Amino acid sequence: MVAGPEVRNFDQIKVGDEVVVRHFEAVSLELMKGGAGIRQREESAGAARAPKGDRPGVAAAERVTVVADVVGVNRRSQTVTLRGPQHTVNLHVRDPEQFERVQVGDQVRATFTEAVAISVEPAAK
Repeated sequence: MVAGPEVRNFDQIKVGDEVVVRHFEAVSLELMKGGAGIRQREESAGAARAPKGDRPGVAAAERVTVVADVVGVNRRSQTVTLRGPQHTVNLHVRDPEQFERVQVGDQVRATFTEAVAISVEPAAK
């Protein structure tokens, strides 16, 4: 594997050190009653690398937020049909109490976050 010049603190890596990759995902949903907003999609991303002198590492994250219209509610299958700016999806709502609150004409703001962190950690003794 070739590490480019953007890898800081490369000289601290020793034979036997471990490269650790951590992956995170999160989803949050917010019901907006009587949704009068505009369907939209927003994306943001960021990255950071280890400061000079620290152990080598990097982290990156991406977030996508979508505002979608509730265009269908199926009580039998407990699904909600959402129409966003690019796609229409069916979402199963597991919590019956939450499902009862959703009506056609509402909106949902969904935020999807994904992040990865890579670090080099000393070899176990």
